[in-house]
Amino acid sequence: MLEGMVVNEFRERRTNYWDGEVEIETEDGKLKLRMPGTIAGWLTKGTRVRVHGADGVQSVDVFKDDVEVERRYEDEWVPVWPPFEMETEVEKRDTLGRGVYEYRLRAREAIYREDFEAIVGLEQYHYASDKDVVAVWGCNECGRSIRANLKPEECPGCGSSRIELRTIRGSLPASRFMVVELLNGEEYEPDVLAYVRVDPPIPKLNRRLDGKVERNIREKVFGKDWFHPTFEPKRGKTIEDILSACDTKAARIARVVVHPEYRADGIGRASVQAAVRWVKERRIPEMKSEKHLIEVIAQMARYHPIFESVGFVYLWDTGSGRPYLVRPLSEDAKRKVSRFIKTDKIARQHGGRLYRSRLRKLEVEPLDGPIKVKRLHKMFSTELDVKGLPKDVVKLLEAFGVLHRKIQQYALQDVNLRIEPGELVVVVGPSGAGKTTLVRMIMGAHEEFIENVRRRIIRELSTPVVSRALSSMGTNPKEVADKLVKEMYQPDKGKVSLPENTELSAMIPGEVEPEIDPGVTIIEDLWSVTGDVNVAVEILNRSGISDAVLYRSPYERLSPGQKERVRLARMIAEGANLIVVDEFCSHLDPKTAMRVARSFSEMCRELEITALIITHRAEVIDALAPDKLVYVGYGLVGVEEKS
Repeated sequence: MLEGMVVNEFRERRTNYWDGEVEIETEDGKLKLRMPGTIAGWLTKGTRVRVHGADGVQSVDVFKDDVEVERRYEDEWVPVWPPFEMETEVEKRDTLGRGVYEYRLRAREAIYREDFEAIVGLEQYHYASDKDVVAVWGCNECGRSIRANLKPEECPGCGSSRIELRTIRGSLPASRFMVVELLNGEEYEPDVLAYVRVDPPIPKLNRRLDGKVERNIREKVFGKDWFHPTFEPKRGKTIEDILSACDTKAARIARVVVHPEYRADGIGRASVQAAVRWVKERRIPEMKSEKHLIEVIAQMARYHPIFESVGFVYLWDTGSGRPYLVRPLSEDAKRKVSRFIKTDKIARQHGGRLYRSRLRKLEVEPLDGPIKVKRLHKMFSTELDVKGLPKDVVKLLEAFGVLHRKIQQYALQDVNLRIEPGELVVVVGPSGAGKTTLVRMIMGAHEEFIENVRRRIIRELSTPVVSRALSSMGTNPKEVADKLVKEMYQPDKGKVSLPENTELSAMIPGEVEPEIDPGVTIIEDLWSVTGDVNVAVEILNRSGISDAVLYRSPYERLSPGQKERVRLARMIAEGANLIVVDEFCSHLDPKTAMRVARSFSEMCRELEITALIITHRAEVIDALAPDKLVYVGYGLVGVEEKS
């Protein structure tokens, strides 16, 4: 073991985020200790350090050598290296409590170049734009600085490809970073799903109260020494001076960024939970005083329970109107938080809670009775001939004996089915077996839906050119519409009965879909339907659209998979008590489809919506956890009750 004192300054210790060199004066001479810059920066001049496993050497590379590093703080040795690392699992269960899929995650301190480049990639989902650039890069050839959201392939000045990250927007010389890796992902999934940035507490914090500002509220509740001296740039003070003096009993989670495809699936919660443990065990960021609490100031806490779900308590709104939450780490902190909530007039009213689900504001009225299908028959007739076909094709068909055929086939035959209010029913079966026909017959019993379909067909056929063509054939748009509606949505025999209070929302691709203005942003569209922006955000989040950048994207600019999720969100937002979906999640990869299906099922059950869903995909069926499976096979229908 070697022990000594740090003798070099900040600018000599920290080269960049992932690289630095600490020079230690020992009894045997100087030891050069290569380590990540974010850690090396905190080992300020005069700090006593000891290195286990470094006997008889003049230099140590922590990335390569098997060593342990500690720093002296008062009468304790605080661990510095190896860096913090933990593994955890996030298991996602269906509404019946059965496991559907799981994420195996590794949370660890960011120490490699690739870690920080991944962090920049995640930041793009938040800050990135032409004006708000998330990173500054540097050319190692000519020294030029380049502001860009992605790592440039070459320097615009000299053309060199030797480009390195210099600065991540918003970070401080005091910042520490944690990345969360996906260990059991598919090849197409990202390696890093999330990151957390931890800083010292902010220097000043006030409270907004009844239109006034109460200054230094935090220090009044917890005491000044918990938050000071913190990292606070001052005239005449170097970064070395500020880092050396910084020693608080609190930490601040400054950023939590999760890949947008995974935000509604508990990854953010797991990331914050890991960061809490990191701060507590390693006294992050300074590695000095034990931590009593972690603070966070985040507007997003109003719209998502990511912090409260792991023990953060809402105390007040800051002077700028943003929520202030804390996570007590010690018994002393718990007592002070409890006392404040009990004695403060405003805190007593909210009880330490900020987020509340607004989904039930939709006030969906459940179906007041079952859907009944009795003795249902539906047959389709098709007549085939060879008129107008090329001679070679006619010859081929003649060889197979199909020059003329009139085919009659039952799509549904003597079908009996009962769907109770609030049930989620999945319809399965071979392609062309009659699944869509079955749900059409159910939709066709809804008079308002049928009338809307009839009007749409008439409108589409009422153009001058089409109207003249129909007239020459001895018919008109209304007659054609009536014929199409009867053929598509009405049974030959039998009956479908819907409860009188049925409100239907349906999605059959290319046939019936929610009407969304392609040029309107999706958050505006859902807000216009719900009348509550909080409800709109919650539905989008739970439908797999959790990226604020996408909130402000027009519908027409979304990918097919994103559009499908928005359509599902829109159907929930409309407040219908009967939802019918064909080809559910057909544009989504298996993992995303399972996430969306599980969340969609949860929302339907919370709102007591009756849902009828067609899908071929086994993983989607498992995630939906249906109450019934309806098997359709060329006219015949079977029902399996799921426990």
